[in-house]
Amino acid sequence: MITSVGEKYHNKVTVNTIAYFYKNPFINWETKLESLPDQVEKIYEDLGDRRQLKKILNDCEQEKVECLILSTLASLGDNLEEIEATITYLESFNVEIISLSEEYKTSDFKIIDNPGKRNKLREIWARVGKELQRRRLLLYHARKRMDSLPPPGRAPFGYLRSNKGYIIDAVNAPIVRDFFRNFILSGSIRSSLKYLEEKYQKKLSPSTARNWLKNPAYRGDLLYIKNIIVSDTHPPIITRQESAQIERILKNNKKFAPKSVSSQYCLAGLLKCQTCQSSLRVNTVNNKKKGYSYLYLTPKTCPKNKSCKSLPYDSVLKRVIETICSIFGEIQNSNKPEDEIERCRNIQKKEIQRIKGELEVIRRLENEGILETQEAKKITYRLKEKMSKIQQKVDQMPPNTLEVIAKSLSNPQLWYDLSNSEKRFYLREFIDTIEVNMEASLDDKLELNFVFANPQINNSWQNKLNK
Repeated sequence: MITSVGEKYHNKVTVNTIAYFYKNPFINWETKLESLPDQVEKIYEDLGDRRQLKKILNDCEQEKVECLILSTLASLGDNLEEIEATITYLESFNVEIISLSEEYKTSDFKIIDNPGKRNKLREIWARVGKELQRRRLLLYHARKRMDSLPPPGRAPFGYLRSNKGYIIDAVNAPIVRDFFRNFILSGSIRSSLKYLEEKYQKKLSPSTARNWLKNPAYRGDLLYIKNIIVSDTHPPIITRQESAQIERILKNNKKFAPKSVSSQYCLAGLLKCQTCQSSLRVNTVNNKKKGYSYLYLTPKTCPKNKSCKSLPYDSVLKRVIETICSIFGEIQNSNKPEDEIERCRNIQKKEIQRIKGELEVIRRLENEGILETQEAKKITYRLKEKMSKIQQKVDQMPPNTLEVIAKSLSNPQLWYDLSNSEKRFYLREFIDTIEVNMEASLDDKLELNFVFANPQINNSWQNKLNK
């Protein structure tokens, strides 16, 4: 953008052309300059204060400055009065001011002899005013972040707002805590909402429940604009382990239809026919006269003229458990190097500990008066933001090492002791799809495709088995 404007005025801007850029460190931590035209002889740059702008004003008294290029007129002051005074002072030395954002050029408005120019100038000042207002808002939010104070607005349900941030609401926090724990057990938003309504007479919409599940405030973190998260700013309602489990449940649920997500059958949404590639539906048969009921599986949309056979649900579930236990037993008995997921987790945890050590050093330097309070806040905020991003990565990783998980899941009795919702959680955590050959014998029917919950790390269950 700077280059194009410079080329536009190439013939008119000839000598002693300078450029000025201003960045507020609370809003922008780094200043990045775009490529400038060759005729720019000197660049002035301020970060926080406007010392270089004062130097420009002094230089105008000592030497001839033909042209000043700005990114925006808002760089010249914190309010319209300051900006107008600076422009008037510079133009008194016949300095041509070119603003890239507002397309302002001094010579175009030196004489305002028609309504068009007058309206154009009003539009420019209105844009400058909006930019100043935007910067003030960003600065306000940035200072809140550095003080670890919550953003404007009501506190989330379950919290109260205080001078030092959010504090737990003793009346409503148990409702939120029960909702999260019920969701971890059931994996279903609707069943969790039904539980709240029955126990607390608290009726919520599914969209509100989803916002609760995704809100970092319940994890003890604060979410600001542009998805900036600062960790450990107030007491959490749920633990980090519960938070990680919720994240994985939400991620796994995205792959399934809404009815399959909350289904009471743990295999719902995982099964598909190996022959016709159709998803399999769980059907129920109730014989009231003979007093029995059973479940069976049928393809939802089989393209064959003669539809694939149905299969008894319980037999398929039993075979799935046997297959899982057999495969996990092989993993448990094999001597493999440290799991890649666990290695990545340990690296990230060491980085978090290193950042915590740096935070202690910053706090000590501030207490000893070596580091200014304002500068300490800036550094602390940057470190906490970095630590929050790393912690998010750790929370989204699958739990524990493969060998430790295999030791538990290779025991058939464990699976039969689990509830349907617990079976559903484990199956969706580690299985992508279960392909069933509807025509083959029961022993050859199943093909389980194992995957990790984190596909970014090239370390699927299948890769583990092949090593």
